[in-house]
Amino acid sequence: MSPHKLIAEIPLSSSEIIYPDSPLYESESCTWAAQKDLKPNIIARPCTPSSLASSLSFLSNSNLDWAVRSTGVGSSSASDVLISLSAFDKFEYNAEDQTVVIGAGQTWGEVDRKIEENAPGHAVQRVK
Repeated sequence: MSPHKLIAEIPLSSSEIIYPDSPLYESESCTWAAQKDLKPNIIARPCTPSSLASSLSFLSNSNLDWAVRSTGVGSSSASDVLISLSAFDKFEYNAEDQTVVIGAGQTWGEVDRKIEENAPGHAVQRVK
């Protein structure tokens, strides 16, 4: 089966797939190293753990070139499918025990800003 037909079978909703003509494509596919930019055919941006798991299961059993990217310097790329974890942008601050839960879609810049908003003067001291 051709890669384009396989890509069409990825178990995601249409709102979880970003095509090259989308305004989101550039920011979701941008890499810090130009030689790593493989211009993926699509960017899969699952919004739930279930859709992420289904996508990973499907892709791991396909012959498509795929990669997963969270945030940060983002050097992961693929020619067929790039999975972006940017939708997993959870941020929960618990003032009582001074803990923060962050999702894989958060950048450290976003985390620092949100900590400053929720707990001025505090900083991330330890990551588990």
